[in-house]
Amino acid sequence: MPNHFHFVLEPAHENALSQFMQWLLTSHVRHYHKHYGSSGHIWQGPL
Repeated sequence: MPNHFHFVLEPAHENALSQFMQWLLTSHVRHYHKHYGSSGHIWQGPL
C-alpha cells in the first residue's frame, strides 16, 4: 500500500508521538515537493 507506513515507537512524553509524526511528514513532503517541483497532497489526501 503506497499511502501509509508503519513504525513501532515509544513516546518520551505525552505529545512526543504526534510532534514526531508532524515533523516527519512535513519534512518528507517539503523534500518531495522540492525534489519533484510539485505541490499538493502526496499521500492519499483527505477522505
